[in-house]
Amino acid sequence: AAVKSIVAKRDIAIDTTITINDINFKRVNQNIDSLDELNYVLGNKSKVNILRDEAISINKLKVKNK
Repeated sequence: AAVKSIVAKRDIAIDTTITINDINFKRVNQNIDSLDELNYVLGNKSKVNILRDEAISINKLKVKNK
């Protein structure tokens, strides 16, 4: 089965709180299984600019509680 990752639906600026409206689920050519990290992505702020269709991983976020 193909692994889907969490990607940005639109460009996300630094310090933007990530919501369900900011993300999509896509197959990407990276070894990131960020689907398991959904609870860490939603509600946390980006610490870098994230481009549209770029995979969102925990190291790009200011995670409140891991």
